[in-house]
Amino acid sequence: MLKEFFPKWGKAKLISIGVNVDEYREQPENMNIRKYWGIPNNTRIIISVANLVPVKGIEVLIDAFEGLAPYYPNFYLMIVFNFSTYYAYILKNFIFIFYIFIFKIIFTVIPQNLRYFLFISYNKCQKH
Repeated sequence: MLKEFFPKWGKAKLISIGVNVDEYREQPENMNIRKYWGIPNNTRIIISVANLVPVKGIEVLIDAFEGLAPYYPNFYLMIVFNFSTYYAYILKNFIFIFYIFIFKIIFTVIPQNLRYFLFISYNKCQKH
């Protein structure tokens, strides 16, 4: 691509910022994750992978999930984050106090192989 668009730039290098799509293609679901978290097989999982900081708006996602949960009883929300912050601690405690559907909201740190978590979400998505 560099040669095509910048044929005279000998010093330019392409630095990939993308994701290896082959690594994240749909895979068989790892049922051990569902079993570990007690998530039934017939449910769908919404996964958010983010730093738990106020600017991410995770509380908006949780509010939306809480509002929709009565209408979609077979959905779970999994919030996957990379480290525990004071904001994460406050957010989890606030949810435990004020939310009815807390048993369907799962907080966990990013595992070594995040792909397996993502696959439990992919496989239950509707194909178009």
